[in-house]
Amino acid sequence: MLLPGFERKIWGFRYHELVRGECCRKVFGRKVCVPCPVSRYVDYSIYLGFNHPSVTPSWQASIYSCASAAVAAAYSILAPAIASCSAGPGCIAAIALAIPLANNAAREAFRKCIANTDVPESIYRQVNLGIYTRKSVLSSTRLKRPIKKKRAKNNAPLRKNTSARKGMSARKGMPVRKNSSITMKKKVCGCKKLRKR
Repeated sequence: MLLPGFERKIWGFRYHELVRGECCRKVFGRKVCVPCPVSRYVDYSIYLGFNHPSVTPSWQASIYSCASAAVAAAYSILAPAIASCSAGPGCIAAIALAIPLANNAAREAFRKCIANTDVPESIYRQVNLGIYTRKSVLSSTRLKRPIKKKRAKNNAPLRKNTSARKGMSARKGMPVRKNSSITMKKKVCGCKKLRKR
């Protein structure tokens, strides 16, 4: 009976990536989805995973110790690809190419290590060991598209409200009077009109 898997982290880093997602909203009561850019914060890590049969505590300690030796051997193979990750996530492709070689190095290091312990060969041959990667999305944010400024008709640039410019009114370009209020003077006559008899 094999015990549940165990893993040792070899290396990992975090980075931002831009992917295509969907932004949804309700329009007149209906859900409408359109493509939109999404920024994700991602954790990319390399692990050495292994499981083993039920053994005594001392044999288990030997298996764990040799698993650490396998991690060191795998890292030495992956190191050149890992070094290029300082320039960005483009190194992930190089890591994928290096993993098969790292797998072979890790298994060989584990075999040599466990052979020098008191763990029986029938036991350590049942140990399943391998290297794999895991990519986990820690957070994601939908990016808002820039709002385009409205333009006037005929693609003319917008102007500020220039109503009542210098010496001109806002209507029909007529000159502005300083005192546009017109007062009607009533003619006052002290005489009363005589009715004709």
